[in-house]
Amino acid sequence: MTPNTTSKKQDFDLRTYKQLFKALSTALYHDQDRKRYHGFTAALVARKVAENTGLVSAANIFYTGLIHDLGGIGLPHHVVHYELADRDQIKHYPPSELRQVVHHGPVGADMLAKYGVFDWATDIIRDHHERHDGTGFPEGKSGKEITSEVDILGAADMLDMYLCSIEGEHTCNKEKRVRGFKDFLTSHGGFSPVVRDEILTIASREEFIGSLLSVQTLEKMIKRSFQQLTPPGDINVDSIVKLLGAVIDVKSNYTEDHSKRVAQMGDELGRKLGMDEDELQEYKYGAYLHDLGKVGVDRQIIDKPAELTDKEYEKIKKHPLYSKEILSEIDKLDEVAKITGHHHEWYDGNGYPRGLNGEDIHLGARIIAVTDAWDAMTSDRPYRKALSKEKAVDELRDQAGSQFDPKVVDAFLEMLEESSSKEGESLERAS
Repeated sequence: MTPNTTSKKQDFDLRTYKQLFKALSTALYHDQDRKRYHGFTAALVARKVAENTGLVSAANIFYTGLIHDLGGIGLPHHVVHYELADRDQIKHYPPSELRQVVHHGPVGADMLAKYGVFDWATDIIRDHHERHDGTGFPEGKSGKEITSEVDILGAADMLDMYLCSIEGEHTCNKEKRVRGFKDFLTSHGGFSPVVRDEILTIASREEFIGSLLSVQTLEKMIKRSFQQLTPPGDINVDSIVKLLGAVIDVKSNYTEDHSKRVAQMGDELGRKLGMDEDELQEYKYGAYLHDLGKVGVDRQIIDKPAELTDKEYEKIKKHPLYSKEILSEIDKLDEVAKITGHHHEWYDGNGYPRGLNGEDIHLGARIIAVTDAWDAMTSDRPYRKALSKEKAVDELRDQAGSQFDPKVVDAFLEMLEESSSKEGESLERAS
């Protein structure tokens, strides 16, 4: 690879990584049908504190702020909801749900640790609810155990929670806002004096707070921050794609590691069908991200054990379009966007969202249609128990030529037979 080609690839990877990071934050902070900006706001406030105090790296704290509630994904409500809920509300929540709320910092850190390239964020995310005075959770750390990054992110987190708590009331009245935030910090604070003073100063800045409260201005501030700040650590596009896929899967109780399995099965199937390395890479990204649009669908619909209503089904049918729209904003992922947008199209034209047919459907999407259906059929789902492999094979054969590309089904079934033969040979050698 020539130096010029290397430079172009590095520029592409950096740009794509940043755009995927933004998509990840969007996915994390989508609360049912409402887009929340908690991660964006916490990241911007933490960056401002870092720049004003000089205590920590602005880039590090900004990118960590974007995903600090990673461990809260899959909860029925947004993490902010639990922080602001009163005691009467909390009493009615299942203990397992509340345990995840309390431990969402360590849970998120453990998710990141699996990928090996987010070391710069794991400890901060693990401890972001610990407090300098020992009043935090889950371990009650204090004093020197609390790093400046943890202190700053925790304070930024609290400022946005406070703004959420008074939404539509007196957010634009500086005196009331600062006085209210001081009172809020008596029960939600515990920060070091320098960080507490700085977060109170920021709360009094009308122009900055006004920018956070305006979606249009907030989006501009986020865009500017991405342009100005380079992510810490290794710029690894594969790792952020896989993490985003894992986050999508955790949105449902029934789809853990689903995207990973679809990617792995399709990689082997794609080779069988003659895909080259670039096409296989696009397929794998598409497989990890094919359900990205489900961030805009209520989890109660995704996990509904009964038959969906027509209205609910119409919402589900929009998720390929959402996936394509989000990915279309990411440079050089046009083919990946097509794959995600086509994966519920049927070979005979009776699928959705556009009613495409035959080879007008991207080959990567035709592969996902088969591997996605196989994984769904052979896994427990809210509306039924897993089918046997024999019944799942019969379903694929029955739908070949209608829902599925018959060539893809034939190659997939051949792959299953080869896998079974290898397993049989291994058992014979073992015995």
